[in-house]
Amino acid sequence: MARKHAAEWLFDDDAPRVVAIAVARGKAVLHLSNEKTLKVSGTALQMARVSQGDVLDAMVRKRLVEAEAVADAVRKGVRLLGASAKTTAEVRSRLLAKDIDAKVVDKAIAHLVERGLIDDAQIAKAVSKDPTTSREMARHVMETRGVDATLAEETLSARASDAKSARKAVRVLGAKLPASLTPAAKQARLLSALARRGFEEHDAIDAVDHYLRGS
Repeated sequence: MARKHAAEWLFDDDAPRVVAIAVARGKAVLHLSNEKTLKVSGTALQMARVSQGDVLDAMVRKRLVEAEAVADAVRKGVRLLGASAKTTAEVRSRLLAKDIDAKVVDKAIAHLVERGLIDDAQIAKAVSKDPTTSREMARHVMETRGVDATLAEETLSARASDAKSARKAVRVLGAKLPASLTPAAKQARLLSALARRGFEEHDAIDAVDHYLRGS
């Protein structure tokens, strides 16, 4: 059984008034008219919209309990995002895997999106702008990461043609090849690399031929 939050059991049927609030390092201490104190996170306090002078009746205490659950999910979400940018779907999936209630997860996600910590549009742009992938491969990556299909297509519509992208990809990939390789070996490796990245054969051949003529 989950441990009850202090707001659930500390006051029974009492409904004290908040006489002062002290906030420090993300934590809040509510000093109450019955000379008791209640500790909550600063995020939960903000979410529950509790301020000095409010009465902690049953409804307000319920808001605090629910807000604390969301705040905890937000903290877990921030830790997930600390390693690398993640899409809404990726964060939601990982939070749900921690056995967090779906409604709590949705509220935490909304909080993170509102503050710009989750930005699917920026991730879509980054995937689309990768010069070493084809349009189809970029679409596949976005789909795999749970980017909304409409957003993905809108982002891809601003992308250069695969023919131009293939030439950019070859320059990036070619710069990483050993200088000792023969032209034939370079051609084979580059064509193979472009194929793995989803480029059509005719675009790949044209890009590699253009690159080798200039190198």
